[in-house]
Amino acid sequence: MPGSHQLGRTKAPGDHLLHRRHGGRGDRCAAPAGADRPGHVQRGLPLRRLRPRRLRHRGGGRRLAPGPHDPGQRARLHGHGLFLRAGGGDAPAAGGQAAAPRGGRGDPGRGGPAAGRVVHPGRPGPAHDPEGLGRGRARSRVERAQAGRRRARPARAGAGAQPAGAGGVHDRGGGGHLDLRVPGQPLPHHRRGDERDPAQRDRRAPARAAQGPVSEGERGASGQARRGFSAHAAATPGRAALVLGDRTLTYGELDRRSGSVALALRGLGVDGGDRVAVMLPNGLELFECALALAKLDAALVPVNWHLKADELTWILTDSAAAVLVTDAAIWDSVSAAGARVPGCRVVVVGGPPAPASTVDYEGLVAGPVGGADGEVLDAGAGPSLVFYTSGTTGRPKGVVHGARGAAAAGPPRTGSAAGAGRARLAAAQDGQVALWRWTDEDVHLLSGPGYHAGPCGWTLTALYAGATTVILPAWDARRWLELVERHRVTRSFMVPSHFVRILELPERERRQRDLSSLRLIVHAAAPCPTGVKRRIIEELPTAEIWELYGASEGGATRISPQEWLARPGSVGLPWPGVGVKILDEEGRELPPDRTGLVYVVPPGGAGFHYHNDTDKTASAWRGDAFTVGDVGHLDEDGYLFITDRASDMVIRGGVNVYPREAEDALYAHPGVVDCAVFGVPDPVLGERLKAMVELRDTGVTAEDLLAHCRDRLAGFKCPEIVELVDTLPRDPNGKVLKRLLRDAHWGGTRTAISTE
Repeated sequence: MPGSHQLGRTKAPGDHLLHRRHGGRGDRCAAPAGADRPGHVQRGLPLRRLRPRRLRHRGGGRRLAPGPHDPGQRARLHGHGLFLRAGGGDAPAAGGQAAAPRGGRGDPGRGGPAAGRVVHPGRPGPAHDPEGLGRGRARSRVERAQAGRRRARPARAGAGAQPAGAGGVHDRGGGGHLDLRVPGQPLPHHRRGDERDPAQRDRRAPARAAQGPVSEGERGASGQARRGFSAHAAATPGRAALVLGDRTLTYGELDRRSGSVALALRGLGVDGGDRVAVMLPNGLELFECALALAKLDAALVPVNWHLKADELTWILTDSAAAVLVTDAAIWDSVSAAGARVPGCRVVVVGGPPAPASTVDYEGLVAGPVGGADGEVLDAGAGPSLVFYTSGTTGRPKGVVHGARGAAAAGPPRTGSAAGAGRARLAAAQDGQVALWRWTDEDVHLLSGPGYHAGPCGWTLTALYAGATTVILPAWDARRWLELVERHRVTRSFMVPSHFVRILELPERERRQRDLSSLRLIVHAAAPCPTGVKRRIIEELPTAEIWELYGASEGGATRISPQEWLARPGSVGLPWPGVGVKILDEEGRELPPDRTGLVYVVPPGGAGFHYHNDTDKTASAWRGDAFTVGDVGHLDEDGYLFITDRASDMVIRGGVNVYPREAEDALYAHPGVVDCAVFGVPDPVLGERLKAMVELRDTGVTAEDLLAHCRDRLAGFKCPEIVELVDTLPRDPNGKVLKRLLRDAHWGGTRTAISTE
């Protein structure tokens, strides 16, 4: 089917980077494997003292068996004889020579584990060099047997069923094609600080200090046999779950507090299927509420805490929220909105509640943990989430995941339907854990607002995987660097404007921080300028910088740094199980390199609908695929390039802003005749809003209009530039030609979405 691709069916990068350690220096060289596909790059293999070794890979039962090396030559892939063990025998990788099978680690015929991991440089400790290679001695038979028993641990739950491509191995029949890119593992070169003294390098980060010792048995099972927050809380209650400044909540404490909140919310009338709006800054309480709602099978509606009273009132009314949890610092806005939403109870965090109709959050936390009958609540895979995103009318619309076109107001309430909903969430979380290689050894840094889908979702996945999350209350580049170094952060979800702020810091200030613990950074929400992307890849060499493309409606594609460097501007290949196709206005599928609307086919019949908006839901779907209005094309290898937007949406610092809201606010001013609001380039935020306004002869100034907008809209939705004009360009029907205005500011490059 032309133009339609799935990750499991497309080519993966084929050139291997081999990393050689010699004399304390790294030497990289590109091997010719896959040379027929120029520009493709793969992850490197660590070669310690150029000694032959066998490496385990995550693919079930597959084995790499490097052959003899020639110390006098640069390492070449065909000189190592890399083999995949797939099916009945050893098949040589591209350029390799056949070799006799060798038993041992990773060999299913000799009792080796069915799945393993590639050993990479920069990850010290016995777990990453179990055979003692590179330490100058051979192991005894007893040591080899003991190592084999240590390795024979249960595979990660669900690993055998993970979708094609999730583990980086793309089987194309026969011996298969090996992709050594493993998200979250280091690139094959080192940052200053990787070669520090082992005692320093292995020191416990403050984020882990509260968890106490973890036994080898617990460590072996974690992230594999155990699934879900409640399971981790029961098995390792002393492990750090959330860290905010000097406060740390362990898994046991977070389980108890969220259980108390769940029972208290039930006492306020919240039941399975109900919705609770949470309007909180980044903090511990946000995720206590999320887990409490998961225990009730209720839905979490994250709300941007910058919204004004009218905006909040709309969301509370449309979602039919039973309870609003908010912060005392924004009580003025909440009280104005809450007074106009009868039946919505208000819970206040961090201050004395007023008026008397509100509830003190700390009183909820201090309540009982279990029910009167000894009931123990389980958080499962986390809560159902309803994110509100603006529509063509400018009014936010709730995105409800589940059956496409369903009219349900929330998650399934009882019985088998509720169980199916939990199973769907668990399957989604299992897929995320497998795809991004989450473990309970990870330290995740929450860098963006918790009311956005990406940062919120990643934090919930971290709790599902048993990892630690360090919370950054508000974005600050210096503070981000400090927290990464202090807590030995391994991964974070970011937006391009974060990269810009980091790179704006003085080089000396950046270099003095040890960021070598970073293994994975995922960025999304806005296009990243190519210059910024190249610089951040160089700045953080131990981390893989992956880019995601998608929306609240669903994920679509992802791209590794190696792939991106070969195809700057691409947003990558489809997620495992996801299809992407390009359709014209008539719904006909277009071939590669033809531009049209981007449609996404979600996996396994998954879908979504817009709450209370059947027309918008119907317009988004065409058959089994949906679109969010973006325009792009696929290349011959299935890589997606976004070239324009069908809508006028502006992405300001990773936040979707719809100009219609600002236009509506301006039209409410008595001095405004007509206006057009659109995005203009910004070197830091990517885009910002500009308004061009026709006025009546009333003496109104641009400053008056800006103040008028700020009284009605959140700051990020307001124009930052107002230009007063005598007349706006219009078509014969009188419609303002906004594209002409926009193109004048983008210099004809608007279709590139500010990639330079």
